[in-house]
Amino acid sequence: MRILWISVILLFSAQFLLANEEPIGYIGFINEGEWRIQFNDCTINTFDEAEKFLWFNRNLESISCYAFYNKSNVLTNSKHKNLSLLMKKLIIFYSSPNKFDKAYESYSFRDLTISKNGWGRFPRVYSKSGTDWYKMKEGWIYIENQDKKYIQFYEGQQELNP
Repeated sequence: MRILWISVILLFSAQFLLANEEPIGYIGFINEGEWRIQFNDCTINTFDEAEKFLWFNRNLESISCYAFYNKSNVLTNSKHKNLSLLMKKLIIFYSSPNKFDKAYESYSFRDLTISKNGWGRFPRVYSKSGTDWYKMKEGWIYIENQDKKYIQFYEGQQELNP
């Protein structure tokens, strides 16, 4: 009984600390600065422009004016094979910055928000460990070298003004 009580206290303490933790930055597109992103402005028309959005949400069917599942794209776009690999690779969240502490997998970040008018906020980072571990709302993620062609860490708050 005592162990159960201690476990409950630790669980609530951890949730309280995470809820009160302030973000130190966010994960955004590489070389894009701290500007907010628009998801429905119809400026994205090719796979190369659209691919980076998949890093944040592997379930996207379209972005802006590009449809990932358009039959002509599947049949004629030789890069679609790479796209399929990214879509099949889940985002792995860890309970600590250690690859042996895997917590769960997801197709997207809970902290990625997109308003009805299409403006988006990138997922926030609450802590860092080394150069490749970032604590997100869901847990820790490890940024691999292939991820770095899409995203990077930015310190501070994301600029949300137009």
